[in-house]
Amino acid sequence: MKKLLHFCLLLLGAISFGQTPLYQFNFQTASANIGTGTFNFLSSGTPTNFGYVGDRSDKALNAIWMLKQKASATLPNLPTGSSARTISCWVYHRSTEHVSLFSYGFQAAGQSFGLEVIPANNQVAFTGFGGATYDKFITHTTVLNSWTHYAVTFDGGNVRVYINGQLIGGPYLMSLSTAVSAFNLGVDVGGTARPGNIYFDELNIFSSALTPTQITTLFRQNDSQTPLQAGIPSNGLVFA
Repeated sequence: MKKLLHFCLLLLGAISFGQTPLYQFNFQTASANIGTGTFNFLSSGTPTNFGYVGDRSDKALNAIWMLKQKASATLPNLPTGSSARTISCWVYHRSTEHVSLFSYGFQAAGQSFGLEVIPANNQVAFTGFGGATYDKFITHTTVLNSWTHYAVTFDGGNVRVYINGQLIGGPYLMSLSTAVSAFNLGVDVGGTARPGNIYFDELNIFSSALTPTQITTLFRQNDSQTPLQAGIPSNGLVFA
């Protein structure tokens, strides 16, 4: 009975998820394991400050350590303009430093798309560039020395921010027109390096706005489960 219930829950998850990412980086290597593109790591510190570390399952060399480093990638199918999207990642904060998790676009009103964490101010910030209309600061206490799942969705009219499967900000009504650019880690939309001191893992980029249920499903998927959707490896996805 227990096995049957487990199977039914997995089947329900597979039906409710129903999305395959444009890109997925599990950081076992520098290349995407779904989609095409390669991260080129650009040092803003000493070369020895960047490397691969254990992931949430303590699998060796399955996550990256962003210590005073930044990274960028050219991803040709990155959602731009007013197109729908979801970007999610897992982050392990090792300090209270201000960190830009990801960003891309241009320094003009509504033409950027990024997420920053400011632990010292108990804030998470969505950055669309252009003041209060496009930049949203959300009160949230960052937990240090623990893995946290972040996700941002845009459905063509509203931005929502999720942490650990729960909506913490939005919906924020805004008209975005994200410009084409490289996809950056550790760099804010203004070009300032903010890599902080974090472990970074499981970057997923979707061409649709995942629903709250799908975000929770993505957050809770773990290594021992069957993948929720063909094409999404279960390797490296662990629920908190």
